Amino acid sequence: MRLLFNFALRLFLAFLAAKLLLGFLGGGSPALLLGLAFSLAGLTYLVGWLEHYYQRTWHSKAAELGWRVARFLIGLNQVQDKQSRRKI
Repeated sequence: MRLLFNFALRLFLAFLAAKLLLGFLGGGSPALLLGLAFSLAGLTYLVGWLEHYYQRTWHSKAAELGWRVARFLIGLNQVQDKQSRRKI
C-alpha cells in the first residue's frame, strides 16, 4: 500500500509540475500532459535509484580506502631487517 501511495503522490506532484510547465510554455494536449507527468514521475524514481547506488558505491570505496590505509600502516610496523631477528 505504501508503494502505491508513494507512486500516486509522485504522479500527482509530477502532474502539477507538468501542468505548470505546459501552461508556462503555452498549452499542450492532454496526451502530452500525461506523458510529461509520467516522465517526471519516472525521473524521480531514476534519481532516487542513482542516489542510492552512488551512496552505496561511495561507502564501499571509503571502506576499501580504510583497509588499504590499515594494510599500509601494518606494513610500516613490520620488522624489515632479518639480521636483527637472528641476534635475538
